[in-house]
Formats: sequence, C-alpha cells, structure tokens
Amino acid sequence: MDEPPLAVVPPLAVEPPPPVIPPLAVGPPTVQDVPDAERAARFQCLMVYMEHDKDPTPIMCQGTWEGRITHAPQGENGFGYDPVFYVPEYDCTAAELSSDTKNALSHRGQALQKLLTALKGE
Repeated sequence: MDEPPLAVVPPLAVEPPPPVIPPLAVGPPTVQDVPDAERAARFQCLMVYMEHDKDPTPIMCQGTWEGRITHAPQGENGFGYDPVFYVPEYDCTAAELSSDTKNALSHRGQALQKLLTALKGE
C-alpha cells in the first residue's frame, strides 16, 4: 500500500506553493489565505492483493475520502492531516471522529472493505 500525501483539489492557489509534506510528518501545512472555494481535498488509497509476484490477475481496490481543508486544526484523534481534514457529513474534522467512525469512512477503510469483499467472492 502506497500512502501519498493529501491531495488538494484544485491545487492551492498560493504563492509560493506549499511544500509537499509526507503523511507522517509532524503537523499539517498552514494555508491561511486560501479562499473556502479552493479548499476541496481528498485522501486516496489503493490496495493490491497478489497471490505471488507473477500473479496475472491481482485484485486492486481503491478508496477515496472527500473533504475540505479547515482554516485551523481541530481535534486530537488522529495524526498528520486529520486535524485539518473537514468531513462535511459529520460536520467535524477527521481528528474529531471516533476511531471506529474514522476507520469506516476513511480512504483506507473503504479500500480494505472492497478488498475483503473481493477476496470473499473468489
């Protein structure tokens, strides 16, 4: 499983552009002057199952978690970008969700559920 940084959609229109920060870096980036209309973001995860290194039919499952970037960090549960990743359906950041809820909603949780379903179907 590859873990890319948070994707901001469209890319933030700030000069100079913010640095790409690995997901396990300490603390989220600061983007104070970005308008609300430009704060859409998503996490993505791709999980691949292969029975062996020459497997001609790997199972690939993708999870995508859509949200928005907040103006200030909120919440204590989580790491990396969780305090600035706003989840509209729950009206809070990922860092304010319970671990069970976050795991069910997250890009990783979605990809894992799809993979488990695909494996059970074989």
